[in-house]
Amino acid sequence: FFFQAEDGIRDDLVTGVETCALPISVNVLQWGAKNTNTDASTTTAAIQAAVSFIVSNQKKAFFPKGTYLLNDSIKISGQTSRWSLEGESRNTVLLQSVIAGDSKPIFEFQGGEIAEFNISNFFLQWDNSSSVSGYKACAFFFTTGTGSLIAGVYNFTIENIRSEEHTSELQSPDHLVCRLLLEKK
Repeated sequence: FFFQAEDGIRDDLVTGVETCALPISVNVLQWGAKNTNTDASTTTAAIQAAVSFIVSNQKKAFFPKGTYLLNDSIKISGQTSRWSLEGESRNTVLLQSVIAGDSKPIFEFQGGEIAEFNISNFFLQWDNSSSVSGYKACAFFFTTGTGSLIAGVYNFTIENIRSEEHTSELQSPDHLVCRLLLEKK
């Protein structure tokens, strides 16, 4: 029997063994992310560290309201299962890609089998004016990194997401382009 508590309470009174419980969820602000529409480098690194931790430890990452600027994709790698990314509300949590000149996906799933995960309550925004070789500017991108198919992605939910793509081609008269606003009703 191992008691897990949100605040990492020691369970030596429950089992008689001194061990420290890991938190069930982590707040990305505690990892150093900025939700103030500033500092894309620090925010991206902090969110990547928090996501790597929760994916490895089957936990949940919570994103309080605010604007989180990203200068790279958030990568989810290897065989993973039973983890969750949750924003406070899709109307108040914006993950915005600010990669100048090179568009990448917001989330990039790489490698093995990815199962039993949940991503919910986010507004995702990216610029599709250009793309890096092998990448497509989008919300979610699944790859092995070698050009072959991922082993499997199953039993997952992506819900209550609002996403928006911006493109410089809107200024171009020789292209008919639609601005996409995809919203689950």
